[in-house]
Amino acid sequence: FNAMAGQLGRQFKTLKTLSKIDRAILSELDMDQIVESVLLRLRESLNTTYASISIMDHDSPEKVRAYSIASGDALPRVQRYTLSIDAREMLRANPAGLWMTGESAGRALQGALQDTSAPYFFLLPIIWKDQLFGVACLGFAATNMLSIEDVHYIRDYADRVGVALSTAAREGQLYHQARTDALTELPNRFFFLDQLRQDIVQTQRGDAQLALLFIDLDRFKSINDSLGHSAGDELLREAAARLRQCVREGD
Repeated sequence: FNAMAGQLGRQFKTLKTLSKIDRAILSELDMDQIVESVLLRLRESLNTTYASISIMDHDSPEKVRAYSIASGDALPRVQRYTLSIDAREMLRANPAGLWMTGESAGRALQGALQDTSAPYFFLLPIIWKDQLFGVACLGFAATNMLSIEDVHYIRDYADRVGVALSTAAREGQLYHQARTDALTELPNRFFFLDQLRQDIVQTQRGDAQLALLFIDLDRFKSINDSLGHSAGDELLREAAARLRQCVREGD
């Protein structure tokens, strides 16, 4: 009876945390909040001395942001590192997770583990819709400290993080598409007008001045008429490339 009561209590806590994560996914999609909730819950439920979740950059998978929390930490710490192709392939090849020694895990994750004092680490890839988004890493004193139920428990949280990351990636892609010209990859008219309105308001508030520079391509219509629209498109792409060379990356 005590074992059953403890199991039910753990399941209720799990459902409560997953519900909190779902609300975050459906609302502001605060990844820091989502990862923090998962790490705190995993540490509490599995009595692990160390837990981390590494999230891969959507556009540059080798760039990873790692959230980690040790037994004495109140909140997760964040750092960035590079994840090699070999490590990513290793994670894809082990979707059910794998055990590694502290030394091997430290080498594989290349500095993501801020605390490798645990003798063993359980690594569970965060995969959603066949795409690798990151990895959850837990430190233990022995390799037999996780039951099948525990692994399913970790998977529930990893899947939620995968959903959140997939949603964030899709939102970011839609945001980029809505504000970027498909031909030149430069900010489009919608982005420009939105930015201009903000700049005008900020200028008026600060009693400053704002200058607007207009650049035109002379005889562009004749290029389309004489050489075709493909040549016109190539001219626009080349003009965009030259404009990029004239300004800073953030301009």
